[in-house]
Amino acid sequence: MAIEKNKTIGNSSAKKSSSSNFSTHELLGKLLVLVTPFLFLLVWYIVAAGTTPLILPSPVDVLIRLVSYFANGRIFPHLFMTTQEILAGFVLGGVLGLGFGTLISESEIARKLIMPYIIVTQALPKFALAPMLVIWFGFGM
Repeated sequence: MAIEKNKTIGNSSAKKSSSSNFSTHELLGKLLVLVTPFLFLLVWYIVAAGTTPLILPSPVDVLIRLVSYFANGRIFPHLFMTTQEILAGFVLGGVLGLGFGTLISESEIARKLIMPYIIVTQALPKFALAPMLVIWFGFGM
């Protein structure tokens, strides 16, 4: 019985120390999430100060230009087109995914024909597929 009590005490003290370490780790993680954007902007500002604005504009210049695009309405047609393309891609992907998924689950022949292509597209990095997709579909809708 004494051994069981010691085990319990040992485990509870170990749990307390690990939980306090976890909360410290969690706090550092949250702090890192808050600090990272500011560090990114600081590094961007420092690097931009040493280069020409044509190559890398400063964050302040980008913010000023972005505000002016919103103020004069120049950005809204682009936002509308981008939103339209995102929604069209989402719907097309959902319909094709549902269709192919149903076909693959119901037909052994379809599974053997389609699965190798699905596996290849999942194995390739998306950056490698992007140029081919741009060549096939072009820019814009």
